[in-house]
Amino acid sequence: MFGPLSLFSPFVKAPMLATAGLHGIMCVGMGFRMSMFHSALMAGDKIDELHKGRVSKAQTNLAEWSPFIMLLQIGIHLSSKTSGVPLRTASICAGLGATLSSVFIILGTVVYVGNWKTVDPKPGYTPPFFRGVGVMGRYLALLVMCFELFRYC
Repeated sequence: MFGPLSLFSPFVKAPMLATAGLHGIMCVGMGFRMSMFHSALMAGDKIDELHKGRVSKAQTNLAEWSPFIMLLQIGIHLSSKTSGVPLRTASICAGLGATLSSVFIILGTVVYVGNWKTVDPKPGYTPPFFRGVGVMGRYLALLVMCFELFRYC
């Protein structure tokens, strides 16, 4: 039960629920980070406003899309269980892809910011690679999950 692979057993038994849980952990983590910024401001500590702006942008984007992503992931899991049809590979890949794309958006907004020195890239600057991959991956995963949800009905 507590072997080296026990951490991965939820991904084998219920992959859509596990990825929805990971998405929830990311939301809580980003919200906690913003709370730490606000606590530091109330304490009178000096913070990096540019970094705070980037984290705020990533956290807002994550909070905007996560309910829809998690609802689709949980809906696919429940539809699969109630219909008795096993999860298809496309469903699992789309669920994991949506969560990984959200990670890429966070990386592209907060960590790997390219050659720009503001919260958003200005004309003439190259947006970060991770940001573009994350956005396109998220939209593709959402589209696939919408189609997959109807396959189990």
